[in-house]
Amino acid sequence: MTLKPGAVIQLERLAQRHQVPSFGDVDFTGNEIFDYFANCMSITRNNFANFSHIDNDLVGITYGWWWAAHKNALGTFSRHPNIDHDQIRGGEFTWPEYGFGVQFEKCVGLVEIYWRGKKDRHVTLASTSDQSVTRFGTSIQLTEAGVGAFCRFWENGTKTALTGYTDRVNKTKDQNKYRGD
Repeated sequence: MTLKPGAVIQLERLAQRHQVPSFGDVDFTGNEIFDYFANCMSITRNNFANFSHIDNDLVGITYGWWWAAHKNALGTFSRHPNIDHDQIRGGEFTWPEYGFGVQFEKCVGLVEIYWRGKKDRHVTLASTSDQSVTRFGTSIQLTEAGVGAFCRFWENGTKTALTGYTDRVNKTKDQNKYRGD
């Protein structure tokens, strides 16, 4: 993304216009924004799959990475020279309306994709893998809901609704415990 393709430039400009800080700005206090960028980054693993859908984003283009990783005996993941996409069966990222997709099994290393998430239906198909291997996937987006929340935040001038990333992570952990995940 350091080459600043048009999609990244558009995303940054819209984030700046709506005063949306980057999800990476973990020290955001509600007073000053140092980095305008996406407000949402999803990370998937463990044979993730979803339904065919269109994103509800502010920007028409979405960006993502996919890579294979090894899970060690301690349960942590890392890149390993002997682990790649060919050890994970399935999991294609497809555009059903157009009849094509990315077969990760045939890819080597990091896979980067831009797609028209707001315009085209897309889906991640199911995959299978050994417990010691997983494919991570990401999507980096500027969502309509997130931008709306920041617009309300700036208009109302209330800083009490602001939560940090650790608050959100802990809330998600609590929700997962409730669901039994």
